[in-house]
Amino acid sequence: MLKLSISKPPQLQVLEQDLTDSITNLKDKNRIFGTPLSINELLDPLEQQENLDMDAEMFKDDVEIIAEVRRREAVRNGDAIEVDSDDEDDCHGVAAMATSELIALAEKLEAGSVL
Repeated sequence: MLKLSISKPPQLQVLEQDLTDSITNLKDKNRIFGTPLSINELLDPLEQQENLDMDAEMFKDDVEIIAEVRRREAVRNGDAIEVDSDDEDDCHGVAAMATSELIALAEKLEAGSVL
């Protein structure tokens, strides 16, 4: 049986050692209280691992993943708004309006007012 030895690139080894040295230095100067996190915990925190696990469970196929990425981009670009809701039935089938639609609607309302 052939065993492959996979080693970290030298640059990564140097960076990890520098980070470890910095953590030790901070601990020695009482800037870190308690047990410091390991390199793996710092670079891949538990919250990120949990989010990746949730994302994997939420999206079953490529179409759902693509739709979610596009939705997140639209929210980030201001083309859509994100509505947090504990109950999916609260929306009653009403979709979030794009920012451009809201502006157009506001302009129509403003044009129709007699202020």
